[in-house]
Amino acid sequence: PFLVFVSPILVGISYWVIRKSLQINSKSRASVWATITILVFVLAAGVYLSSGDLRSTIVGAGAVMTLLWQLIEGPFLFVRRLQAPILLMSLVLLGTIAVAGIPMFPAVLLPLLFAFIPDHVFAWWRGKSIVRIGDWQIHSIYVFFFLNILGGLVVYITASMDPSYEERIVALAVSQVFFLAGVVLLLLPLIREILSSGRQWKWEGVKIWDGTAPSIFLLFPLVLLLWGMTSYLGLRTTGNFSMFSNLRTEGPVSNHLLLGSNPIKVWGYQEDRVYIYDLDEEAAKAGHHYDPLNGNSLPVVEFKKLVAIWKESGDEIALTYEYKSGPVSTQDITTDTYWDSAKRSWEMVWLDFRPVQESGPNQCRW
Repeated sequence: PFLVFVSPILVGISYWVIRKSLQINSKSRASVWATITILVFVLAAGVYLSSGDLRSTIVGAGAVMTLLWQLIEGPFLFVRRLQAPILLMSLVLLGTIAVAGIPMFPAVLLPLLFAFIPDHVFAWWRGKSIVRIGDWQIHSIYVFFFLNILGGLVVYITASMDPSYEERIVALAVSQVFFLAGVVLLLLPLIREILSSGRQWKWEGVKIWDGTAPSIFLLFPLVLLLWGMTSYLGLRTTGNFSMFSNLRTEGPVSNHLLLGSNPIKVWGYQEDRVYIYDLDEEAAKAGHHYDPLNGNSLPVVEFKKLVAIWKESGDEIALTYEYKSGPVSTQDITTDTYWDSAKRSWEMVWLDFRPVQESGPNQCRW
């Protein structure tokens, strides 16, 4: 009921903001209505994917919006006329991801959107985005930066204190508040001006290929490409562009549409793994793992990291597992010298893997 009531309001506000920003006429409303159609689809899909509670609806809508953003909206940023509505959709997406509990990615991505703000609008915004407290003043971009640093410190300090799952969630919630507060400070002057009847400038978009970017900047998309290939090369399945997806690259075949036979896999870390029969669910929530591991496998690199974390925290971890031979049961895996990693290898430092699901449709998870 909440979304049924709010959805038309969001669509109406979105249409009004887009019309104001583009100053469109009756002949150029097609792209706006296309954007509204996407908004309605996202909201409807979010309701459909939800299990009845608001947070699940937000997560479901975020999943659909992410797919639309990556496959459809992102390439449309090359079209100057469509940049304003796509930027609006991107802001909605980043806000959704932040509310869903992952504020670190929006904090990194939001500044990249400023590349699509026209120079004259950016110059105006720089002069108006000043935060004043008495006689002291500072630009809102610095406030945004420091708020996100504070949010990151809260998460980092909490993670270093051996927190419970609930304490991790509270730390993420605090970082969400810092991020959203910074976004409001950043964009409020711009949104206020867009909705103002006295605005003089028109949003004309930004030309992408103007030849002024230094050649060294080409390294950035190259690094992104290489990082995005790490799952297919066999180097990681967490912390790259395929995380939270149902992609399966473990083993000789993949469910990727084009790379089904894993033709470019070079490293075999995903195939060298430990099967978990019985492990306490709370003990499994260590490192970047938040779900039970029973009935799944972990690459040896990832398993050794968990053992190191348990040993450093002084926990006694009873475990039944299998590696190469038959099942093995132990009352405390941290005392097993075979898995002892007093000095972490470079693989343990740089490579991250999610659990390998042994059967059934691959879940969309970290």
